[in-house]
Amino acid sequence: SCQLVFVGDSITEALTGEYCYFNLSLLAERAAVLEVLPAHWRTLNLAGAGDQTQNTLQILDLALQHLRAPTAFFVMIGTNNFSVGWHSAPQVILGVRAVVERLRAAHPG
Repeated sequence: SCQLVFVGDSITEALTGEYCYFNLSLLAERAAVLEVLPAHWRTLNLAGAGDQTQNTLQILDLALQHLRAPTAFFVMIGTNNFSVGWHSAPQVILGVRAVVERLRAAHPG
């Protein structure tokens, strides 16, 4: 099972060391993340370039049922709702809250 699950967009995806959609490798970013994580922790990336909160909710609907109680979630989402989706601040806040609530409902610990 994974101890840390990354949830977000391209900024979050970059922390994992790869851009899956663009086939880029970001080894310096990955090394920086690995320095602060316990050595035995496994990670899962549920973040992708261009993802907005509604995309993230769809991904979570598919993935959360298969996760076995991760230790932590790293969530950074909503940037693309402003820049690509042209959503208002209240709309983005609702989307971010929905993502966090979905995570908490699936894994309350």
